[in-house]
Amino acid sequence: MKKSIETSLPFPAQQIMVDIDYKKVEKPSGVSYFLLVLISETKNRMENISKLLVRFGVPESLHDIFAAEMDHLIAHNIITANKGTYDARLFSGYEIGHFEMTQLGQKIFADEVIPTGETITKSVKVWYDPRTGTYSTAYGRKAGSIEKNTLTEAFCKSFEKENDDDLRQFIEARKNVDFGLKREEAITDIKVRQIDHMFATYDVAFSLDTEGFATVSFEDEHSARFAKEHYDSAFIQKSMDVKKKFQTNKENMFKDIGIQTYEQVSNLILPRDLEEASQKTGSFVIARKSTYVNQDAIVDSKILPNYPDAICALINKPGKAQVLTLGRCAFDMPDIGWNIKMNLVVEETLGEHESENLLEHALSFVPNQYSKGSLSHLIRLLNLTSQQDKVIRRFELFFPEQDEDIMNVLKEIKTEGMTLPGPFLEIYRKQALKLVDNMLGTIRIDNLDVLIPSLKWLYTQTKASEAEQIAAIASQFKVSDVEMPRLYNALVSQGYEIRDVLSFFNVFDHYAGQVFDKTPIDSRDNDMATDFSQIQSGYTTMLELLGINDYTDLITREDINNELFTKTYVATMRVVNKLSTYRKLSKHFETIMNAMDKFHSISDVLSVETKALTDPESITRKMVETFRRTSEYFKMVIYLSVKLEYVLGSLLGYKTRFQVMIKDAHKKGLYTRDEKDLLDRMRVYRNNLVHDTGVKGQAEYSFLDDVIPIVFALEEKMDEQSGRH
Repeated sequence: MKKSIETSLPFPAQQIMVDIDYKKVEKPSGVSYFLLVLISETKNRMENISKLLVRFGVPESLHDIFAAEMDHLIAHNIITANKGTYDARLFSGYEIGHFEMTQLGQKIFADEVIPTGETITKSVKVWYDPRTGTYSTAYGRKAGSIEKNTLTEAFCKSFEKENDDDLRQFIEARKNVDFGLKREEAITDIKVRQIDHMFATYDVAFSLDTEGFATVSFEDEHSARFAKEHYDSAFIQKSMDVKKKFQTNKENMFKDIGIQTYEQVSNLILPRDLEEASQKTGSFVIARKSTYVNQDAIVDSKILPNYPDAICALINKPGKAQVLTLGRCAFDMPDIGWNIKMNLVVEETLGEHESENLLEHALSFVPNQYSKGSLSHLIRLLNLTSQQDKVIRRFELFFPEQDEDIMNVLKEIKTEGMTLPGPFLEIYRKQALKLVDNMLGTIRIDNLDVLIPSLKWLYTQTKASEAEQIAAIASQFKVSDVEMPRLYNALVSQGYEIRDVLSFFNVFDHYAGQVFDKTPIDSRDNDMATDFSQIQSGYTTMLELLGINDYTDLITREDINNELFTKTYVATMRVVNKLSTYRKLSKHFETIMNAMDKFHSISDVLSVETKALTDPESITRKMVETFRRTSEYFKMVIYLSVKLEYVLGSLLGYKTRFQVMIKDAHKKGLYTRDEKDLLDRMRVYRNNLVHDTGVKGQAEYSFLDDVIPIVFALEEKMDEQSGRH
């Protein structure tokens, strides 16, 4: 088996502070540049320089300035004089050929800059990488102080370089790119002011085998070359030992053991990953000490007598287990000449028989009494053995004999929210059904409120539907009308669907029947009783307002309180509509719907009449004739009746029953006998509308054509009597 262990090694780096001295340059002055042009471009080298200036427009009064500038250019090695002789006082006597531009002068003339004579010092930071022997302005990765690493200062100092031409060449080449100098500015000196020794890490990978040999690969060839030339086994060992990945999170001891002594090595694990390795998905852990691995492990100091140095065992699959040992394993790397010891967690695979014995051992540690930890152990063990019956029998021991204790265990398991595997879930449900059967055998009317909540909870742990649950409870009772509301309340209060409960305890039909047999409904029973009590009250009130005993009776009463009747009808109908979703469960409720249909018709008539009564004086002949033209005979009768009653009351000076008023007005001679008969006929039609609102045919209303002129002729008499005309 081969295993690659990735880590890193430190390598030295230098951060160098350098002072650069250089000559500042600037654009040449007009005088300087003019002289450089004359010297460079004049072909007649024997021409007098003073006459040449005059010819180009420079008066002799300014020649002293040119003489002084020539002296400056010669001093800075930009111009050279023949035989090195030049006297500014004799400027006017020199020929132009006496002067030549130096190599520097030619460069300045081409670049159009000239030294100022001022020397400037600039401090810069440069990095040196001993691995590559190169300089840079940025190191390219994070670097730290060697005080925090295994590199010694003496080792790092050994890579310092004095009077380094490579450093000077690097700065010269990069002066105008990285260091802010102009290309024309000449560097006169470079001084190293300070060297800070740093380190940076580069990746390495060790390929290990179980024969005790290893090879190493580096991140790049520079790291490989440097390590082979400068690092020995002692340094590598020291560098590895300080790394956290080769240490565990606990205070564990690594024992020197040759890797060759392990028989069935299946993996080599970094110590920092020990806890993660012991918590593989589905793994069951038995540890020698609680400090070795995660807290859920079973701890047994006598585990695995054949593996005295093992810290824990992992059971991952049926018939397959591993043991983990902390070993300080030696590896030889002949290709590089290193010998190192590495702290590793060695994983060995056990045989099938030994793995099953280990599982039996683990099962013996699970207590018979339920706890979350014990259940967690059993769930994992169930998936890790081919002998599941043993684990299932251990789970059954969690449930004691007493019903109360069983209920507590069921609730604890539910509260923990752990997902039970199939075999455990089946046992869990059987225990719940066992309690259901026991409770059903003791359920009575007087203990409903105590047992129904428990039964409901137990049923939710099984696959029984709500209908099945209610049927089982109902089977325990011979229900009377007195007991039915209480059973209904007990079930609905626990969240059972009302429709399911009504299928067995039909209080809906029970209360609907009480509406008509006038048995008082106790609104305190439940919400449904409250609703039916309101319907019963509204039904009774509407019968009283109509002066009848049953909704099928003929209505003869004329003085109906329209407003109260309509208000009562609307409020009652609102409750009827609310309960109508259950109407198919009760024939009595169908009777209620029929009664409300009748009251709806009456309410329509009374609503129209109420509107007409708000202002009977405003009812005009045109309005009534419009109703006739649009075939609204219903409104025509109502509005004519209201108008007639209003006019007769004014003419007679009093108001009494409509029938009496028509009779009294005839006695006073307000209309003929035939006219009285027509008015009485309209009154009867109006009363019949309250009882039967079927729309009459036009022929049956034709007599109203004769009533209209009678009513509005009486209105004219009323107006004459009141003095309006």
